Amino acid sequence: MNKAKELRDKFEKKLKELQDGCPHLESTWMPYMWAPGHFGPKVKTCNECDKILEQEQWISLDGVNYVYP
Repeated sequence: MNKAKELRDKFEKKLKELQDGCPHLESTWMPYMWAPGHFGPKVKTCNECDKILEQEQWISLDGVNYVYP
């Protein structure tokens, strides 16, 4: 395993621990951007741990219902 992969794995594990133990007391609605210039639905994220708590329904112009992430 290379160093970058090892660091990502450690970070993801620590972030999951933080999100699992967080009470999510304060949150904010914001646009979900999955790539620069590509906006999706608004998502409600915890201000402390950045976990996505809720998301609005997003239906594209072609009628497809998209769910992010």
